[in-house]
Amino acid sequence: MNDIPDVEISGTVYKMICETDKQGFVLVAYSRDADGRIGRSFLRFGQAGADYIRRRLDDADEIRRESAAAVVREVQA
Repeated sequence: MNDIPDVEISGTVYKMICETDKQGFVLVAYSRDADGRIGRSFLRFGQAGADYIRRRLDDADEIRRESAAAVVREVQA
């Protein structure tokens, strides 16, 4: 596999849409570059990729819940 891209897109993402289906999901990212040009990228994640991202998001949610509970305990102390 050659990881050198034929096309490279850079810019700041200002809008993202995630569409799910039986095969995984598609992330649509809208970006704006330094010259104000707008780009749109479609990234398909297969089921394995979708499962990985869900696990990571679940982990992040758990970390946020634990952090919030620690702050509440600290405030109550």
